[in-house]
Amino acid sequence: MYGWIIIDGNNLVHSDREGLFGDHVADFDGARFGLARVLDELAGELAGKVTVVFDGTVGGKDEAFQSSELQVVFSPADMTADGVIERMAAQAQDPGSILVVSSDRAERDTVTAAGALTMSCQNFIELIKECRRTLSRQLAKRAKRRTPGQSLGDFFPAAG
Repeated sequence: MYGWIIIDGNNLVHSDREGLFGDHVADFDGARFGLARVLDELAGELAGKVTVVFDGTVGGKDEAFQSSELQVVFSPADMTADGVIERMAAQAQDPGSILVVSSDRAERDTVTAAGALTMSCQNFIELIKECRRTLSRQLAKRAKRRTPGQSLGDFFPAAG
């Protein structure tokens, strides 16, 4: 588990060849919401803190992006998401605990120089799929271990 994962959201959505987040070609905004839902579901399993950064301010105040597990950031008009991510990594107190997810080589080189770790979007998608499989197995094991709950009849002896 990482201390903080910072994700280049648009880069990750465009890297999703399987439609894990939705159809980004037909409905890019829908795919961004899909990414936010998946990250929200897995945030606690992946890191202490998860931030996804999207280019632009469109949708920045949308309630669909509100989450207690996930921080969603939209870059200001005068800066790209890459610039926001690079600034976050450079200004962090402990950049060594940060994982930046992007397939942009220049961005990865910049945050690595600041001390952060990096992962390609394709590798991160595989990590997401593995996390989902692990959680599914854990839930299935818990469901098998459950015993039927007690009923009111268990507390009163049968009248004889």
